[in-house]
Amino acid sequence: MNEQELWKMIESLAKLQMETARQMQETDRRMQETDRRMQETDRRMQETDRLVRQVSKQLGEWGNRWGSFAEGMAKPSLDRMLKEDFGMDVVGPDKSHINGRSLEIDVLAYDNGSRNEAYVVEIKSRLTENAIKQILNTLSDAPTFFPHLQGRKLFGILAAVDIPDNARNQAIKAGLYVARMSDDIFSLSVPKGFKPKDFGQTAHRNGKPHGRKKKSPSN
Repeated sequence: MNEQELWKMIESLAKLQMETARQMQETDRRMQETDRRMQETDRRMQETDRLVRQVSKQLGEWGNRWGSFAEGMAKPSLDRMLKEDFGMDVVGPDKSHINGRSLEIDVLAYDNGSRNEAYVVEIKSRLTENAIKQILNTLSDAPTFFPHLQGRKLFGILAAVDIPDNARNQAIKAGLYVARMSDDIFSLSVPKGFKPKDFGQTAHRNGKPHGRKKKSPSN
């Protein structure tokens, strides 16, 4: 190998080292960029999670306010209806405790006369299948938590602002009255000839109350 070939080899080696260094710098730059993008993605995911939690909280608060609004709108109309149309003497919310368990009723109405009837009313912003299940459980437990209801005819009323047809039909099929809001007034929404079920005859199943706490009105 002569001197000229040796210098060419050294020159080629130097160029190769420079290219290798450049590629390593580029690889490092890309790794840093990837890391930056991953950090940005993580930051955005955390921000998304925060927004989801915030929206969920606001929806829950809105639902509670809407449920309270529905109760406030319904109670005056229901009070009038229960007293004037159903002949009830005592109308109002009620709550009872037994052995650490509780049962809360939106409106409990009964008479002090010869009718010997009582009505359990649940007020919802929207009538759902869960609302129907809830009032059926409440009707089953009510005579245990409220002994003065024992021996009475016991009926259920579901009052709601938004009532889908399928939920209304399901409630009526179960023997429940349905009350719907119209022009800021709640009135019964049942078919002609409707015969409500007397839940006083089916109460005390197995003699054990469910004893659950009252669910949120937004359900």
